[in-house]
Amino acid sequence: MISPGLEWFNSAEPLSLSGNLSGRLVLLDFFTYCCINCMHILPDLEAVEQAFPQEKGLQVVG
Repeated sequence: MISPGLEWFNSAEPLSLSGNLSGRLVLLDFFTYCCINCMHILPDLEAVEQAFPQEKGLQVVG
């Protein structure tokens, strides 16, 4: 469950598992910009997003 009332960045509307994410493959990425390991994974996430764009059902949420 995604708690209501959260502040979303780079999203036109709040995300909901029963709404706009329903039926999609959702990849959750927990990171912080000051973590070097988190920074190193960003190119891999970009490659996944390019291989499986939103039109094919993948949604990456960070």
